[in-house]
Amino acid sequence: MSNAQGHLIAGTLVSLSLAFVLYNLLHVGLLVVILGIIVGIISSEFPDIDHPKSLPRKVLRGIMPAIVIFTFIYLFFSWRIWTHGLFEISLFFAAPLLIIMFYEYFIPRHRGATHKWPGMATMVALSVSMSFVAGLSFVNVITITLFAVLGFSSHILLDHL
Repeated sequence: MSNAQGHLIAGTLVSLSLAFVLYNLLHVGLLVVILGIIVGIISSEFPDIDHPKSLPRKVLRGIMPAIVIFTFIYLFFSWRIWTHGLFEISLFFAAPLLIIMFYEYFIPRHRGATHKWPGMATMVALSVSMSFVAGLSFVNVITITLFAVLGFSSHILLDHL
């Protein structure tokens, strides 16, 4: 079994265990529990995003063109770029390129920041912001964040064994 499979299995087991407790004992809604399981599993793989051959990095590399195209289209229509000056037009073209540069050149060395508190803080920030965007209540946001923290922690724990 590869390391990635171990992290995936551990993240799934931790998420399913938490889901069982939350759903059966605390009566958290089924939709929130299912969303939490997904977030927990993704969080268990997130710390390896800094490894070039990891599953999260491959997935991100696969969806990066779509992210850049979406950003380009969003900026084009939201800024009404044709009504602005040279600086704004330059910024419009630079934004997608900056996303690519950040992704390719500024991801830290393996087992660097993504395996420590900054990685955990990033995972918490992502889960909280996505939960609020989805319109979940504060209690459900905390629930989703708990799944993210436990999934992330299972990865770090397995790396230290």
